[in-house]
Amino acid sequence: MPYKDPEAVKAHGRAYREANKDKLAAYRKAHYEANKEVLLAKGKTYREANKEKVSAYHKTYREANKEKVSAYHKAHREANKEVLLAKGKAYREAHLDKAVARSMRRYGFPEQYITPELVEVKVLSVLIKRELKKEVQP
Repeated sequence: MPYKDPEAVKAHGRAYREANKDKLAAYRKAHYEANKEVLLAKGKTYREANKEKVSAYHKTYREANKEKVSAYHKAHREANKEVLLAKGKAYREAHLDKAVARSMRRYGFPEQYITPELVEVKVLSVLIKRELKKEVQP
């Protein structure tokens, strides 16, 4: 064997990868496309089996790269503003009771008085106001 020295084997591998970057990238891309479902399933299985480990890794990464993560989220919000607004509106429509209770808390309504009955009354009030607004506007 020409490379019995482990360091020589590593050096040869590094040199090969450096010389054939495009070829290896094309191979990896083709392999991923050919085995996409299997690779995604393996990743999902790993994440489910190692939730704590993955969560700890993500937390460490976010703490170490606060500016980078913040910039990414800001860019994502700017690029997807309309989609996010539509999702938020759809959520609030589907969970109107939660939205009303949150609004009551935001405006300083005491927590002890936010009962399910009161929230239901406020939801009905919101729905009535919407219907009246529809009738007024042509």
